[in-house]
Amino acid sequence: MKGDNIWISNCYGGDKCYIGVIMYRPYGKYDPPYKEYFHEFHKLMESFDGRPHWGKIHPWKYEDCIKSYPMWENFCKLREKLDPDNILSNEYTKKVFKKE
Repeated sequence: MKGDNIWISNCYGGDKCYIGVIMYRPYGKYDPPYKEYFHEFHKLMESFDGRPHWGKIHPWKYEDCIKSYPMWENFCKLREKLDPDNILSNEYTKKVFKKE
């Protein structure tokens, strides 16, 4: 994908390649070891300075995001200014947008 200047875009700062992985999980049939599968995938991608897709399962927290996105703190400050009462917050957003 072509690089862009969107602060929390996966393509911020330069051209990127997307690699998607899936694990077939038939509903109600069995519970494959998907956590281990994705954990190993994320470790591999981090070794290449990869960034997770915002709509997918990933283990990143604020501290991980700030290392990979140069404008992360600016985005978090703007987000806080635009939603001071955290109306648009949930457990996921608290994990990535707030320092622990």
